[in-house]
Amino acid sequence: MNQAGDLPGAGNRIDSVRLNQLAKASAGKRGFTYTHKPVIRTEGVPDKVTQGNLRTVRKAVREGFTINLSGNNVEHADRLAKTGLPVATVVPPGSPARFLSPAGNRVVVCPAQRSDTTTCDTCRLCSKPDRGFIVGFLPHGTGAKKVSQVACQ
Repeated sequence: MNQAGDLPGAGNRIDSVRLNQLAKASAGKRGFTYTHKPVIRTEGVPDKVTQGNLRTVRKAVREGFTINLSGNNVEHADRLAKTGLPVATVVPPGSPARFLSPAGNRVVVCPAQRSDTTTCDTCRLCSKPDRGFIVGFLPHGTGAKKVSQVACQ
């Protein structure tokens, strides 16, 4: 869904009405996106907001709109994985194609980043809500250096 940006809402709060509309519009289309909106206990964010966000995301995923929770690094992704929702995260440069996170979760680095013949459209791992592993993305683009610093924290 998003090239850049996040789920609809103001600040840390997801607008459940608008997200529900997106979920319904993507029914049967294998729509997917990513979110950095907090769904687990986060410093400075009221629990009421994170719990509401978690309920809203779970509902959208049940309705067929895959929302990948975005981890800042592999350790953050491990905490997000405890929700049972799909998770994606940035991984350190040079990470192997498959590895285990510190908490023992499987991490698969984006196949489209590792192949000249695989694209997002042919891979579609991120659209599968019940994949059973975290999708890792190698830092790339103009912000790669900054992203690498976050991934290696």
